[in-house]
Amino acid sequence: MRRLLLALSPALLSALMACGETTVAGGGSDQPNEIVATVLSVSGAALPNAKVSVWRRSEISPMDLAEDFEFCDSAATDQNGRFKLRLANGRYAIEVHSDDSSQAAFIGEAQFDAKSALFFDNAAAGDSTEELKSIKLSKAASVSGTILAEDEGRELIEMQLSGLPHAAPIDEEGNFRFVGLPPRTVTLLTKHRKGNDTAITANKAIELKEGGRVKLGTLALRPGEVVLDDFEDGNGQISLAGVFGNGWWYSAQQPWGSILKHPKGLVDIADAIEDEEGVKTLHVGIQFPGIDLFPEQQYLALVGFNLGAGYTTSVLGPKAFFDFTKAKSLSIRVKGTGSFRIQVATKATKEADGWGHFISQEIALPQSGYERISVPFSQLAPQEFSMAAEMGMTWEDVRSEVYAIDFLFTRNANIWIDEIRLIGAEVTDF
Repeated sequence: MRRLLLALSPALLSALMACGETTVAGGGSDQPNEIVATVLSVSGAALPNAKVSVWRRSEISPMDLAEDFEFCDSAATDQNGRFKLRLANGRYAIEVHSDDSSQAAFIGEAQFDAKSALFFDNAAAGDSTEELKSIKLSKAASVSGTILAEDEGRELIEMQLSGLPHAAPIDEEGNFRFVGLPPRTVTLLTKHRKGNDTAITANKAIELKEGGRVKLGTLALRPGEVVLDDFEDGNGQISLAGVFGNGWWYSAQQPWGSILKHPKGLVDIADAIEDEEGVKTLHVGIQFPGIDLFPEQQYLALVGFNLGAGYTTSVLGPKAFFDFTKAKSLSIRVKGTGSFRIQVATKATKEADGWGHFISQEIALPQSGYERISVPFSQLAPQEFSMAAEMGMTWEDVRSEVYAIDFLFTRNANIWIDEIRLIGAEVTDF
């Protein structure tokens, strides 16, 4: 694993000073916060000689790329497993390894200020915020594989894992390896270059289990594609949740009487399942009542995913809407019976009337087996009779601020969904 090394350059000295003091009006500085905590081994015992590294988190970027972390400082634990750091007010990440890197921990969100030192443990039940008194290590995981570019002249620069501040080199055969990783769900990212164009492509989601060794085999780099979800992580978040810090699946139905059914329970799509080929996929059945209970309303049901923080930036996160200007189409691998539509929710349509999403034409599900269907965004139109339709909005008017994509049903259907991709864009385009 490649690490950012300490060098006495002016840029790094400036970064270290930024971690140690906070500049205030008048040219002075606040006293930095002194952080004292204990590192615990897998067994729960205090761990001496552990390495603690601290990274300043970007306050601007909503992503969790390696470039969004700035190395600040490091410390080693004493014989009692304790370490001490002096940090200015700010948002940080903390990484801890045992001296042999067989145990690891990573706190992605730690907020230090004059009153407290708190961290946001998004792996804990309830996403709890806790006071930083101790850090317990887990058995470290590893990831290895091979990445190959499909087009000539493309230079593979490095591999990254979303939410972690490190990158792994790619050798001449395309091999890469990460070691000493904490258990978490991440997205595998490839940084590559062709001519003067440098981009980061999201390859797939990976679930790092405690002590697990993930061997990926050979992957194909497909520039200009973003894998929104391939369901291999098996949870209710989209694959890019590891990049944008959020993003989740949901379901809805209207009016009462319609049934949206997942094999693991009614209106429950939190877990992907394996199909008859052993591939993890999302499988949902949609049934509507045989009698017309609400003649004045159209029956509908949907499954969909929110891309990021939600409707507002102040409550739910740093970024609520995402720029789809470069995205040309949505590519989906599906099969089943019945039909569906794609609908896209945007900031403009939400502000217009709250429901007038942009929607595709009806798409028949292939019954004989999986087929890849491509839906061009340019063909989406606002829902009939919505405020967006009355205002004459087009996709070009709304594409810069998208927050959700849905699979919409108005009749009985049975659908398997897999490998949802955005075509024409890269992760950094958002």
